Formats: sequence, structure tokens, C-alpha cells
Amino acid sequence: MGSPKHVILVPFPAQGHVLPGVYLARKLAAQGLSVTIINIDSIHENLTRTWKHIEHQDIRLESIPMRLKAPKGFGAENLNDATAFMDAIYDLEEALAALLEITKLSHPVSCVISDFYHLSAPLAAARAGIPSVCFWSGAAAWASIHYSHSSLAAAGLCPVEGKTLRSLLELTPFLADSDTSKLVSNLPGLKPFRAEYLPSYYRKEFYEKSGGGKYFSLSLRRVEIDSCILANSIYELEPQVFDAMQQVVPGKFVSVGPLFPLKGGGASEMEASLRPESRESLEWLDNQAPNSVLYVSFGSVASLTRAEMEELTQGLEASQKQFLMVASRDLAPEVNESFFREFGERLSRSGAGMVVSWVPQLAVLQHGSVGGFLTHCGWNSTLESMSNGVPMLGWPCHSDQNTNCKFILEDQEIGMELRDKTRTGISMAIRSLMASEEMRSRASHIERVAREAASENGSSYKNLHAFIHSLK
Repeated sequence: MGSPKHVILVPFPAQGHVLPGVYLARKLAAQGLSVTIINIDSIHENLTRTWKHIEHQDIRLESIPMRLKAPKGFGAENLNDATAFMDAIYDLEEALAALLEITKLSHPVSCVISDFYHLSAPLAAARAGIPSVCFWSGAAAWASIHYSHSSLAAAGLCPVEGKTLRSLLELTPFLADSDTSKLVSNLPGLKPFRAEYLPSYYRKEFYEKSGGGKYFSLSLRRVEIDSCILANSIYELEPQVFDAMQQVVPGKFVSVGPLFPLKGGGASEMEASLRPESRESLEWLDNQAPNSVLYVSFGSVASLTRAEMEELTQGLEASQKQFLMVASRDLAPEVNESFFREFGERLSRSGAGMVVSWVPQLAVLQHGSVGGFLTHCGWNSTLESMSNGVPMLGWPCHSDQNTNCKFILEDQEIGMELRDKTRTGISMAIRSLMASEEMRSRASHIERVAREAASENGSSYKNLHAFIHSLK
């Protein structure tokens, strides 16, 4: 027998992209493939400190230097100059191509799988003469929108004009006015929707400051390079979109999600975090009643103002529902440490909840005491929540989050958007979410759909195994 097939995986340097990349690597290695994960140097150094080796899985960690250091990945601070970060990624092409050339000499490489946002990886793979595969780390609905860029531009919706409560760089979801109230139609597999649900990078303020036009054209060039697009979503969740995408990228766009281990599958042994995690949060959850706790997290990139944080914390307490909240100065830079300390002390006295800086999120969402999730609607959080039957209250902040909130939470009836962000509106919405048996029942149905898709002979299982077979 020859040596195992070798795949190189290149994640985009952000917590929400590195983690699903690791889950994909675990799935491939479990089927006998050798996998090398290449991260930028600062993330590599951070990841190696928490890396969990699993027996009989051949996964190696490598790194390339990037001029910008981001040990915790792309964060809210990078949104102020997203162009600089994307330029730094794009400039990795030569170094990455050189590493690929060296790697394939010692261990031939079947393909390079890279995150859709990692624009230098497919170019480096082409220079090294290695097939390129795209890892689409979001919903199929988002892919339908993104790959329809030329149609949106022709309709005058790229970029989109419209005002915001405050700058998008401060991450407030935009109001429906002028262009944002226009109807977007004729996108593959999607029903007509208002332009306010387009990803936030379509907004003029962000589009122009982040070099949107340049990176749109570069990202769309991937279609010509990539032999396959592995989408971290579920066919049965978005069947019309997956079917329609076959006309956009014939034979290339396939579902392989969810990639993380489902309930009972050892989530805590497989997570890879770029931030220290609080395990005491799981111990606290052990002492709470089933479906009684609201989990609150805005991921690793969002940012709230002091006023928003004050309304949120007071709304949480006023809801009279137990909650576990992930919060730190990373989430609210305008808030000093004493705010969080006093908030935590108040919760300790009242027993109303717990606030921590970071948690093993998948383990939290799989815990039986968690009955709802107040989320920014990032794709990882959305997919993890619905795959564990947890209904959601959406507070989208940027990127594809408003798209996810519309097409997944609301259209799938497993959650609702939080429109009124006053303390009264927040407390009322929390009580409504936690009391809704309809949304809980619908979320449980989606959980079964996700489990079936990832199980043997399920749609995602078969697609991933067909991909692996094509390499072998």
C-alpha cells in the first residue's frame, strides 16, 4: 500500500474560521488522510498551546509569517482597517507557494483546501501545481448572494446607499431606508428580500473603506481555480439554494456540514480555541434546570458601545431568566473592567446568572440546561445552535450575520431578530424566546435534520466521503 493521501488545509486567520477548519481536518484524518494545517505564525503559536492530539489521526501544524500579528485572529479592531488585514493575507502568496513546493517534495499533496476568504491560498496552490478546493464557511444563502455580485451591481445594489444609526465600522445593523428598502430578486434559490438583508460589506461605507471592489473580483476568480466548493451547511436546510447553485457553479457546490461533533460526540476533546476558556461555566450549568438558561455571546469580532452594553445587561437582569454571558473589554472597548467586575458581583449575589470572558461554546450549546441563545448570528454560532436544538434571538452586527438572521432564524422559524434594543425590549424578547414552545419544537426538528445529514448515509456524510474517495 502507498502512503496516505495528503491534504493541506489553510484557514482564514479568525477564531470563527480556524475552528471549522480544524473540524474539517479531524473529519478527513479520521478517514485515513494525512492533513497539514497551515496558519499564520501568530495563530500557529497560539493554537499549538491548546492543540489536542487524537490517536490515529495524522494532523500536522505548520505556519507562515505574516507581517500583521493576530494571535486571537481577526477581531473588531481590524474592522477599522480591514483593507490592511486583507492585503496582508493577499501578500502571503509567495511564502505560501514556497512552503507548498517544499512540502510536496517530502509528502505529495492531493489538494489545498482553503477558506473562501483566504485569497492568496488558491493562487499559491496554482503556482505549486496543486489542485485547489474552496471551503465555504457559511450558509448557502450567503453564497447565492455573493456569487450574484454582477447581478447586484447591475441593479445598483453594490454598494448599497443608506444611513445607519452609527457607522458600520462601529458594527450597528443598518436601518431600512433608501436603497436598503429595495427588493432584491432573482437570486439563485432565494425568494425576494429587502436589501437590508444583504451582507453588511455591501454597504457603501464599508465597501469603500475595505477595498470591497478589489476583493470581490479576487474572490470570484476562485470559481475558475477551485475544483470543488465544500459548504459548511446542510442540504436539507437550504435545498432550493443548493440546487440553484448547481447552475452557478455546476457540480462544484456541495454540503458537508455540520462538521463539529454532535451531542455525545466528544466536543470538549476536539475544540481548538485561540482564547482561554472558562470550564467553570459548564459546572455552573450543571446546577441549572433543563432549558432554563439563556446563553449570550457575540463571537470574537463584534463590538458594542457602552450604551448598548448597559441596555443589554439591564435587560438581561430584568428578564428574570438565568443567563450565561460571554463578555469582556474585547466586546465593549468603551467599558472599563470595573463595569464587568461589578456586574459579575451583582450576579453572584442575586444568582441571576454568570459572566465569563470565553467559553467552550459547542459544549455550552450541547448542555441540557441551555434553552435559548442571544447571538450575533455568526455562521458557526447559528449552525452550532440549531444543530443542538437551541432557538435563537438574533442581534446581527456585521458581515453575513443579518443574512443568517433573515434566512435561517426567521425563515426557518427557529428564532427571531431583536429589533428593540432598549432594556425593556431586550427583556421582553428574552421572555418570549424562552417561553416559545413553537420555536423550541422547530429547533428540535432542525437538530434531527442536522444529525441525519452528518450521520452515515446522510447527505453531508455522503458528499464528504465522495470527496475523500475522489482523492483516493
